[in-house]
Amino acid sequence: MSSWKRGFLEIIAEILNSLTGSPLKKTHITFKCNLDSRAVTKYLTIMLYTGLVEEVSKKDSTFYTITQKGLKYRDQFQSFVTMMENDLESITIQSGDARKIIADLKMRRN
Repeated sequence: MSSWKRGFLEIIAEILNSLTGSPLKKTHITFKCNLDSRAVTKYLTIMLYTGLVEEVSKKDSTFYTITQKGLKYRDQFQSFVTMMENDLESITIQSGDARKIIADLKMRRN
């Protein structure tokens, strides 16, 4: 497990990643992203307002799906993470701190 807490932008990207395959109910996002329901409600409200996700009604349920803007955000965030990993790998530090940070970033990406 990682040694630091996920930040706001990282959680947004994780929710977007979870929605990439298919629309999900709020409950499924909660479990997939390891968040409590109040946090998912907060994040989805922000993401709906900013146009990163949209609601889709199917029968009696509400599902959430990623928008084109959400895909763009997710891709740009992933590009940033990849750049950071590459920069950290190029640093030659004798301590294991840099290797641990790189391992944490790679684990979070999967």
